[in-house]
Amino acid sequence: MRNRKGTGWHRRLRCMGNVGHENHCRFASVRLPAIERAIIRYCSDQMNLSTLLAGNDPRTGIEGQLALARGEVRRLEGEMKSLMRSLAKVTDEIQREFYEQESGEIAGHLKKRREEAAHLERELANAQAVAIPAASELWQQIAAGVDALDLDDRMTARRLLHETFKKINVYSRGVPAGDDMKVVVIELISRRDTSRVLEIDGATGELLREAIELADLAHVPDAPVARNARTTKKRAA
Repeated sequence: MRNRKGTGWHRRLRCMGNVGHENHCRFASVRLPAIERAIIRYCSDQMNLSTLLAGNDPRTGIEGQLALARGEVRRLEGEMKSLMRSLAKVTDEIQREFYEQESGEIAGHLKKRREEAAHLERELANAQAVAIPAASELWQQIAAGVDALDLDDRMTARRLLHETFKKINVYSRGVPAGDDMKVVVIELISRRDTSRVLEIDGATGELLREAIELADLAHVPDAPVARNARTTKKRAA
């Protein structure tokens, strides 16, 4: 919910367990602007962004398979050319029949290998599209606009989040750092399956602590406010 000044401080991310009367969640909501700021600030640092997206590169296995498939295609094409040259010179009918049978079998294998290579090329293109991260400068450019509720910048942020992260989990509990501060934990899981955990000030979005996984925190948060916050199952009021 936005306040009358439009500053956005009343925009909150709510747990659906807090809606209605069943499965009531006592950890109702967290401030959405603080979460947005924390994620954008983190991704505005190129080192953070590169580290986050330097996990299991899906291209590595595909590139190797594609190289093997292309090599097999070249080998079979060479055998086919050699057979065609031999077939053009042969005069004996039995030999001709043998070469034709051989060429038919090689043609079948060649067709399968070409189809396999084409499939791997498409997979590699898709993996490369996911693998190219947005530069930190773009995150920096949209930071102020997202905070000011600029529609274009928020749409850009939404796209960057989709391209960069597979899942974002938000927890309303972390390690208390003060009597007046609510600590929020954000678990970022990139499309490379690399995770980072940010422990932030729930009011300002200031980064308090960073870890690789939830288990690395001294006190693991036990109450998820929003699991996969970009889905329609969780909403901000």
